[in-house]
Amino acid sequence: MGFTKVYPFTTEKLSGYFPVMDLKDKNVFTVGSSGDQVFNALVCGAGKITVFDINPDTSKFYKIKRDLILSVPREQLIDEVSLVKDVQLTADFFSEEAITSFNKYLQDEESYQLLRERLRNDDVSFVVGDIFKMSDSMGDKKFDRMFFSNILHYIEYFFPNDDPYWILESNFDEWKSHLNDGGILQLLYLYDHSIDKIKTNERLKRMRLKQVFPSASYDVFRVRETLGSDGFDVIDFKGTQGLPWSRDSVVTYTKK
Repeated sequence: MGFTKVYPFTTEKLSGYFPVMDLKDKNVFTVGSSGDQVFNALVCGAGKITVFDINPDTSKFYKIKRDLILSVPREQLIDEVSLVKDVQLTADFFSEEAITSFNKYLQDEESYQLLRERLRNDDVSFVVGDIFKMSDSMGDKKFDRMFFSNILHYIEYFFPNDDPYWILESNFDEWKSHLNDGGILQLLYLYDHSIDKIKTNERLKRMRLKQVFPSASYDVFRVRETLGSDGFDVIDFKGTQGLPWSRDSVVTYTKK
């Protein structure tokens, strides 16, 4: 069970929330695929990075893309990545404008050169595993920051006959056990969503969130209610020009 192709670039606006996650010298866990979580984390100052993915080609693609970043100009990178044949890439490919907006390291030459500098001395390791059986692969390792990207939108793919909230509840204790005290887990990525769309008494009130893609949708208040834990927050940020929505959000959990 799992994905056999990798994404050429991220499909979420990492530049919208990575810079506010205080990654300086942090020990970071992230899912892989496109490698963009690693590249943006390095630009934001992350220390050691562990990439966790069910697809064994993730590490191979990361090395290919890393070598391209170190060898081709920023303006040519998107075209060069699209030509990669050594691994299977998904057909999901946004415009150059959108990809640049998603990624801080592509937005200016200073960020691109900083990434190149950091890549020459990076501390990045890879673990192949299932996020729903994380401890089988990770043991008792702990991290300062954990990024799940938009992987939980695919719960219906992994568990077509189960309630997604039950899956969240069943796995949340294991996930947060890998956080250091004060650590932050980015749990959900919400497309076409902003804090203004949550009807408030507590800023986290009951509302069904219509997701543009994939198929899963989450009621933020129900997520909090289901997981029965304080420490949740919503960070929203400006969306990407050219896409049919104005703001995206992430749901985070901070371990007290």
